[in-house]
Amino acid sequence: MNSFEPWFQCQSLGGDDSPARRDNNRWNLVWCHERCFKTEHHWHRRRINDAIAPLGGKLVAKRKAAKVTEWISMQSNQAAPYLLITDWREGQPFMKSRRDAS
Repeated sequence: MNSFEPWFQCQSLGGDDSPARRDNNRWNLVWCHERCFKTEHHWHRRRINDAIAPLGGKLVAKRKAAKVTEWISMQSNQAAPYLLITDWREGQPFMKSRRDAS
């Protein structure tokens, strides 16, 4: 058993016919990390996507905070909410860009 396995165990409370299963993209998990597309993280991307898809989530991977900011600006006002997971290196510029945008 891999040490990440318990961390990724998620369950939908609504069963197979829940709204989360009918609507494929109700929310986005944005993973911002400079190495997120490297081969070493392929397994992580796949497991995260497999865990959140039944809950209506979609994984959006970006290398840099500027790309996350660009992605957000391209979303419509009716876009699905997002949860950002990043490290401090990209978190600081992301927060600065959000502060400057408001």
